[in-house]
Amino acid sequence: MKTPLPGTSLHRIGWTFQKIIEKVLRKKEARMKLGRNWKKLVIFLLSPVFLAISGTTLAEEGVQRWEVLNPEGVIKIEPMKINPHPSTLAEKTVLLRWNGKHNGDKFLERVADLLTQKVKDIKIIKSWEVAPETVDPISGSQERSMELMKKLAAFKPDLVIGSQAD
Repeated sequence: MKTPLPGTSLHRIGWTFQKIIEKVLRKKEARMKLGRNWKKLVIFLLSPVFLAISGTTLAEEGVQRWEVLNPEGVIKIEPMKINPHPSTLAEKTVLLRWNGKHNGDKFLERVADLLTQKVKDIKIIKSWEVAPETVDPISGSQERSMELMKKLAAFKPDLVIGSQAD
């Protein structure tokens, strides 16, 4: 394409566009310069604040004292007497204790079925049927646990089978 001759309308249009583009570029450069200066001003004004904060935190820090602990812990093992277990379950009373957690009763129902099939003259007591107040997944305290166990001990079982179902 040929360059338009000076004084023609195409030459004037090209010259006008060139001036408009130069003006836009000058404004953009001015804005960028202002943006750079603005950032410098903010950093300059906030630097004493950052220096003061870090100075006070350093002044508050002192000598640290560490205590090294042994993570293994000390366990005191004391011998304990184990309850005698019956040699046979024939003619014995077995208490099944459920704590109320999901499917624990189903497990104990199956245990009861198997025991009645395999052992002659066994008496099965289901705690959730004879003492529903003892079905308590979280007793909350040792006193409450002892209270529940005393109620179950009143049935005088020879053996207690419990199911946590966790």
